[in-house]
Amino acid sequence: AGGTPPATNANADAARANFLSAYATAVGITCNTGNTLSGNLAGKNLAPGNYCLTAEAKTGTLTLTGGPDAVWIFRVSGALTGNSFSVVMNGGQPCNVFWAPVDGAATMTDSNFKGTILAGDVALGAITLNRGTMIGRALANLAVTITGTSVIDCDTVSGVPACKHKKHHRHHKGHGDGHDGDDDNNEHDEDDGHKKGASK
Repeated sequence: AGGTPPATNANADAARANFLSAYATAVGITCNTGNTLSGNLAGKNLAPGNYCLTAEAKTGTLTLTGGPDAVWIFRVSGALTGNSFSVVMNGGQPCNVFWAPVDGAATMTDSNFKGTILAGDVALGAITLNRGTMIGRALANLAVTITGTSVIDCDTVSGVPACKHKKHHRHHKGHGDGHDGDDDNNEHDEDDGHKKGASK
């Protein structure tokens, strides 16, 4: 209809591109008998590496053991669901843990979760956090819904100044921008610096 097109935010565009690139990398890892894990992950202690997970709900405690620069990538063959699921870091950093549900959403309920969720599917890429805690980032293609979950940016516990954390009771709709469910009160700058962890 004519007129001047709306201005775009270059940082937001770059952050979204990084997010989608990280998602594509995570869901594209090779799955074979050596790195495919089925079941709920309870009681497992995993070294750094790329893992392919089946879509059963995750429960119990998963321990990740590695050095400060170690990286874990989890490709989930469907939705990522956690019920009273705890992730414990033994020497690693939450910023270096990535979870990517393939063709599915992510839902964590009453869980103590760590890592970056990359919900990049164009049709089902949404994240829901119900109570519990999350140390990491929730990056979704469609929406992030947070109810009663204490969320701490993973850079904070890695020694890098980042976002303050607080108890959330809200619904955040971030269609198509890879938002991570932060408040709208400018407590957290919406810049690409906080998104770079998704593209490591």
